[in-house]
Amino acid sequence: MELKFITNDYVLAWNLLFQPSYTTELNNMKQKLWENYKIEYNNTYKDKELIFKDYKNFIPENDLIYNIIFEKKQFEKIKTNTEKYKKELVYTWDSNKTKINEILRKVLRKNIIPYDIFVVNKELNLLDASINDNAAGTRGNLVIGKEDNNYINTILNIILYALRKSIKTTPDKENITRSIIELAVLCELPTKLTKKSNYISGNPDLIDLKRRIYPYWLMYLGVRIDDIPAYMQRDRIAFSMDNYKYDKSLSRIDIEEFIDYIYNNIYKKNKL
Repeated sequence: MELKFITNDYVLAWNLLFQPSYTTELNNMKQKLWENYKIEYNNTYKDKELIFKDYKNFIPENDLIYNIIFEKKQFEKIKTNTEKYKKELVYTWDSNKTKINEILRKVLRKNIIPYDIFVVNKELNLLDASINDNAAGTRGNLVIGKEDNNYINTILNIILYALRKSIKTTPDKENITRSIIELAVLCELPTKLTKKSNYISGNPDLIDLKRRIYPYWLMYLGVRIDDIPAYMQRDRIAFSMDNYKYDKSLSRIDIEEFIDYIYNNIYKKNKL
């Protein structure tokens, strides 16, 4: 997996304008812009998708709002902090990417397209996966700015959302899909990275479903039947193998095929 971390003045300014204000000073600046330039402020909203189509060459139809923001000392301070934040993310990714990609190849058995990660200041506390990928579908886009000084957690969440975007699902199997992606990215990946079980991580609403998928997940990972008790003890998830038929074929499919297997052969037959 390839991640390219990017800072961009227009992306930063747009998010400052349209995400919730995190200081009184920022809110006052936005309020003053709104009072004086309502039409221009509203029209700036549509720039979101235009920026990501070609961020290097983006030119706004009307740059009034942007120019006012860019001249603010407040913006310069935010921009400086954002650059520092980006450097921390780049350092964390560069220090761990070889191991992360090695684990992902074994766990996912599928490629994820490269992603451009647009970094905004962490006080915005957001991870925006709603923006479109590039027109050819060959690069993805995410916006990140999270108040979490454990930068490896931020990297894991970037991978989580990238994988969610890359695996198409339907409403009836969305929880199955989300649970299995969490098992891969928030449970198995950090467990392998830290050599300490992380199988209680993730969305609390999915914990029960992940526990029920867990026996099949171990088969998918290729854990030998004799080693399963040690995994149960490590992850503190107990079950009886007498209730399951060990299926070696699961270790030869990719994660999307595993999602389909769980949905069609287990979930729809009320075996979860």
